[in-house]
Amino acid sequence: VSNRILNCLTEYGAVATFFEVGENVEKYPEVVEREADLGMEIGNHTWGHPNLVTLDRDDVRNQVEWTNEELVDACGQSATVFRPPYGSTDDATNEIIDMPVILWSVDTLDWKSRDADSIIEVVEAAEGHKIDEDDDHDSDEAADYSNVNRSCCRKVHTEKKSRNNSGKVGNRLVTLHYFS
Repeated sequence: VSNRILNCLTEYGAVATFFEVGENVEKYPEVVEREADLGMEIGNHTWGHPNLVTLDRDDVRNQVEWTNEELVDACGQSATVFRPPYGSTDDATNEIIDMPVILWSVDTLDWKSRDADSIIEVVEAAEGHKIDEDDDHDSDEAADYSNVNRSCCRKVHTEKKSRNNSGKVGNRLVTLHYFS
């Protein structure tokens, strides 16, 4: 799915931040290399997607460090930002993470509905917010995420067309560094 989203982003000159799960980076390093080559921001989403507040300090550190090591192997850079699985974090966990911890203000629940129209509706209502949409490199699950891909591409196309035709800008896809 990531490659289809990357194709869409590239077609419309858009960028995004991709939060990577380390075990997926290990399986699909070429996808992460392509993300970096295309100027996407690469974020860390732990090695195995655990609930971090249930782990001890060493396990949290390992989840982040193993992923960063795999990212360096795949694309030559470590993550610039971190997103905790499930948004589950606390002060003790955040102290261990040596990069900005990013949470979202709107969850499209795309992993639940997988319906392009529902996803677009949430995104359009969320102007100015950080939006969470899931993606999965695993080709066995790619068919389930086809609506996420369609919603992403429809939204990118709509926003690009809107900017070109009316000069107005609604939501737009940016990397998280845009907010810093």
